[in-house]
Amino acid sequence: MTINERIRTLRKQKGLNQKEFGAKIGLKQSAASWIEQDGNAVTDQNIRLISEAFGVNPAWLRTGEGKAQIDEEEAFIQRMIDRYQMEGLDATVIRAYLTLTREQRQTIREALQPLIDKCKGQTDGEAARQRAEREAEEEAVARFRAEYRARKQESSSTTPATPATAEAEKRA
Repeated sequence: MTINERIRTLRKQKGLNQKEFGAKIGLKQSAASWIEQDGNAVTDQNIRLISEAFGVNPAWLRTGEGKAQIDEEEAFIQRMIDRYQMEGLDATVIRAYLTLTREQRQTIREALQPLIDKCKGQTDGEAARQRAEREAEEEAVARFRAEYRARKQESSSTTPATPATAEAEKRA
């Protein structure tokens, strides 16, 4: 199967026509049609847009190898990297930070917070209030991640391996 066929299959699995598919990735219907035609080159930018919009592994799009769907956590990280235009070391730091234990992350936050506050020019009161808000948000994110991992673990034996089976199960 070619990259063009994988894109066409993905679009059909999502139940979208070419106009709807194109709109989700910022292309006109004619451009969406063009990238589905065998032999036409698909740009890296279009691969990235399709990957982000539909949670599809860009390596799978290019070669057909590996899992079609991206891990939800990796997709989240990739969206952050793209949104904040992070490169190289930024992305490495984000990924490494997320692999640390809660206690290790707390140690890093405590070490970095005075520097962050100084860069932002905040007063001690403002910094303390924002720190409390961030900690509450981090707690909520930690609970979400724990619940997500638990759900993922529960469904790992029944999780579909391809977008087609995932969509079929959603419709069932």
